[in-house]
Amino acid sequence: MNKRIVIEFGHTLEEYQEKFGQEYEQAELWDFSVEEVFNGTIEAENLANVYWLIGDRLYETGYKGEVE
Repeated sequence: MNKRIVIEFGHTLEEYQEKFGQEYEQAELWDFSVEEVFNGTIEAENLANVYWLIGDRLYETGYKGEVE
């Protein structure tokens, strides 16, 4: 089965901290290296979430995306 995740580009860590910093600090949202997600080391908990690519890491946003 193919899995799809929704990734947004063009965001900054500062923007992420401003919008999601509290949830991130409370471990409600996580970040993963791109390599860990795509090689299967980490399976994204909810693939319908929107992730922001910042550097070489994917950050959960808690937003729901469209997944086919």
